[in-house]
Amino acid sequence: GGRALLLGLASTGDIKNVTMENCDVITFQNVWNLEEAGGRTISNVVIRDVRIDEVRFPVIAQFLQIRSGNDAYGAGFVSGVRLENVSYASECKPKSLISVMSPGGAVSGITFKRVTVGGTEVTADNIGDFFSKDPEIEIIYE
Repeated sequence: GGRALLLGLASTGDIKNVTMENCDVITFQNVWNLEEAGGRTISNVVIRDVRIDEVRFPVIAQFLQIRSGNDAYGAGFVSGVRLENVSYASECKPKSLISVMSPGGAVSGITFKRVTVGGTEVTADNIGDFFSKDPEIEIIYE
């Protein structure tokens, strides 16, 4: 039930310059989560050359959450997140999430380069098939 990557929750300071590279994630059961609140920041995160196997319970698992803020701790900031050569073998049910959860927070600088879900590359035209994304959050596709 653990997460392959969890940044932000219960942190006491900013999180910067994190790289997750050349990994195989197996028996994945829960979300990749980048969530910052309480006025803190997650910035400059690179997830590169990562292959994620089928999940055990796809009905409850999400591929990724990038969120700023929560009800308990207020707004936070997430910026400069790059996913490159990331493949997720399962479907996105429920959809993944890219969202500003608390007023005053922000999510910005998100880049996708060859990100695939169930064998399909995520693009500007089909992102809604895989992600619930706030319309004002821009994603750069390379």
